[in-house]
Amino acid sequence: SINSISNRSITWEITTVTNLGLDFNLMHNRLTGSAEVYNKLTDGILLSIPASLTNGNVGIPSQNAAVVRNRGAELQLRWNDHIGTDFNYYVSANAAYNQNRVVDYAVPVVGTYNIEEGQPLYYLNVFEVDRMIRTDADVAYVDQLLQSKPNLFSSWARPQKGDLLYVDANNDGVLNANDRTKHSNGNAPSWTYGISLGFDWKGFDFSMMFNGVADWKDIYMDNLVWNPSPRYGYSLNKYIKDNAYQEGVNELTAKFPRPLLYTADATRNRRLSDFWVYDRAYFRLRNVQLGYTIPSAITRKAAISNLRIFCSVDNAFTITNWPSFDPEVARSRANMNAPVTRMTTFGINITL
Repeated sequence: SINSISNRSITWEITTVTNLGLDFNLMHNRLTGSAEVYNKLTDGILLSIPASLTNGNVGIPSQNAAVVRNRGAELQLRWNDHIGTDFNYYVSANAAYNQNRVVDYAVPVVGTYNIEEGQPLYYLNVFEVDRMIRTDADVAYVDQLLQSKPNLFSSWARPQKGDLLYVDANNDGVLNANDRTKHSNGNAPSWTYGISLGFDWKGFDFSMMFNGVADWKDIYMDNLVWNPSPRYGYSLNKYIKDNAYQEGVNELTAKFPRPLLYTADATRNRRLSDFWVYDRAYFRLRNVQLGYTIPSAITRKAAISNLRIFCSVDNAFTITNWPSFDPEVARSRANMNAPVTRMTTFGINITL
């Protein structure tokens, strides 16, 4: 049987880039840097588009279906100097900003990650939470909503204490899938940056390299570890359990809705909403290294022109508000990719 349809009309993506850059050296080359602004238009991006039900179960191949424009700027600066005759040091920093927009796309993709003309590629499209129903005052607020919108919960169950109350974003009087709204600037950070610094002094050398991203939001709520209503046979995350709503215990301070057994009704608090949207920005010490080069007057006696011993640590620490393992390697809502490994290395470099 045929499992997928071929596409003989697939072509290479075509990218057109217009940029303006400046390189400079100042103060006797102690300060160097570059700056660039760019406009990149990519035509014929390969994407999987929704297929008609008349195709049955046959797979639809990717197509040259989209045109996306990226606009941004990049800046790099580096300072090199010395103190006295033995101490040399440098500080380097870079930052880049990028904004993309879908210019043309034949069939809009509507879901959690949307593709829509005029919007960022794969922007986050989820429900907005008004509040968690915590007190009698919140219950009275729901009653007031029902007076003005009697059909508000005709599709979904009315929220009880400990449940999330969603916003009727399109104001049609009914809560449903049409009330999802934009909550991110796409599936990539708007800002990336890095900082490097180091020095050498009388045979010792030291360096540090940091990197990070900013303006990057994503949703984190899955079936395995991070939701208030796990499937049968799955475990309930201890942090969620300890901070879930319990009337008379923590109704004003609870961080998560009440735990519910996994049923169709339990999905009320599992709907993908801004309640489960977190900041994926992070700041990471990518590498730190300390070394010492043995004086050549000593190594030459052993017919060695250079001998350096060192200790290096990769991914020493990460500062982030992302609740899962690693914001850098998280993938869509799965978020269970293995985190970046912290590694300590001791070594010797020998040049004969």
